[in-house]
Amino acid sequence: MGLLVRAGFALAAVFAFLAAPTSPGFAHERRVVGAYELVVGWRDEPAVMNVPNAVSVEIRETASGHAVDGIHGLIVEVTYGGLQRAATLGLQPVGSAHPGAYVGALTPTRAGDYTFRIRGEVGSQAVDERFESGPGRFDPVKAGDAVTYPDAVSPDSLNDDLKRTQLVAIAALAVAIMNGGALIVAVLRNRRANRTT
Repeated sequence: MGLLVRAGFALAAVFAFLAAPTSPGFAHERRVVGAYELVVGWRDEPAVMNVPNAVSVEIRETASGHAVDGIHGLIVEVTYGGLQRAATLGLQPVGSAHPGAYVGALTPTRAGDYTFRIRGEVGSQAVDERFESGPGRFDPVKAGDAVTYPDAVSPDSLNDDLKRTQLVAIAALAVAIMNGGALIVAVLRNRRANRTT
């Protein structure tokens, strides 16, 4: 299959995925933590390797179901598999249309299981909870070829295509620079010839 066709399929899959409506709570884990209910998962599901996403956290009062806007220093520590090093994300409000919903932007670079540790304060209550991907919780990250159609496009194939495209771009830039240099030389010669006449 040609380079352009594979790239077209990959772009179409990404645009279709990004244009699909998201529904909060789909494949998210719900957990009561004291006076609050936390709903945690990926903002966009299925989460796909190397596609920008975010950790999604919704917070509601357990008794009333009202959205909670009073989070202070609430952070998410994201770990992949058994890695000890975590990415620490601050949570930002989604906006007035989704009260009590917060996100921390992240691009997952590996397929597999992730753990989100939510720490900080909600109202005056301390929170320190771990949420792990898996059945009945939020979904693990999928490889890019798991969501392409009709043909799977492997990450290696896309990387090869990207390298070729970069080489073509570098060659085009070199030709443009040479043409620019030739144009400057021609203009200078033309000026010199006009001065002598």
